[in-house]
Amino acid sequence: MTSQFMLAHRGDLGVLERLDMAAETKLDGTICHIIKTPTSLQMWSRDSTTNTYRVDYAKVHNLPEVEHDINNLKCKSVWLDVELVWINKAGRSIMRGSQVRCGTTRRDAVQEKMRIYPIHAVSFDLLELNGEDYTKQGFLIRKTILEGLIAEHKSLVSLTYLGYTLEKRDLWERMLRMGEEGVMAKTLMGCYEFRRSRE
Repeated sequence: MTSQFMLAHRGDLGVLERLDMAAETKLDGTICHIIKTPTSLQMWSRDSTTNTYRVDYAKVHNLPEVEHDINNLKCKSVWLDVELVWINKAGRSIMRGSQVRCGTTRRDAVQEKMRIYPIHAVSFDLLELNGEDYTKQGFLIRKTILEGLIAEHKSLVSLTYLGYTLEKRDLWERMLRMGEEGVMAKTLMGCYEFRRSRE
């Protein structure tokens, strides 16, 4: 198993006009790989210096609502790329909430922090499902399968699916008005890269 995340690089507004790209909302939270196997469930956060896994930060028992949802997915194994986010009353994703939740190590404080900072595990990519590697599949294929996996579960509390749009400029302008960071532009047929993406 590799120990790196796929990251973006700062682009230019020209990508908003490209027909071979889609856009997703850029959320302000904690990036995390969630890996469920038949015998375990792990959450791996990212070391911002080395872009390698840092398992001591996003722990399963810190986020019981996320643990519940992942364990209730109807699959034997899954590997998801998610953003752990807290949404404030204005509808914005705020890093502070995910930092507090991921950094809460005392079990007696988890319930209190969960009430103040309910976390959404916003899934935006699928790397593996039931033993099948999807990292070499195109973006659209991964998103379609991921959407179907999340959609068939009506009782999920925190796990959600992050959609995409081909109307990239409209999304970018809307995110700027909301005060969000912007958008992530992704090549429609692009594979998952365990590094900073070239596009």
